[in-house]
Amino acid sequence: MKSIFSVSIFIVTILIFMTALATEILEKEQSLITIISPKNGEVVAPSFELTHQVQHGLAPHTIHVFLDGDYQKGATSSLKHLQAGPHELMIKISTDEQDSLVGWDRVNITVK
Repeated sequence: MKSIFSVSIFIVTILIFMTALATEILEKEQSLITIISPKNGEVVAPSFELTHQVQHGLAPHTIHVFLDGDYQKGATSSLKHLQAGPHELMIKISTDEQDSLVGWDRVNITVK
């Protein structure tokens, strides 16, 4: 009975260690992105600068900007000639292979 208990403790310890190791590896692989400007709820001009911060992990990244769900080809640092009204601005970051989304951020803005 004592050996079964010891084996059970050993197995649980190994599982806890493996879970912690897997979590650490995933966190190191993940890159996070944050929209710095404009802020959520901000009123902006029809053309404005978009600033973001990328916290680099091990994975390379590609940044994509979306406005109201539509991809804004070539836009990574500014948006121009937007229609007045409320909009959702989203930035997604993926690996260079573009097959793996590793982070995103979203803000709601109003164009005056």
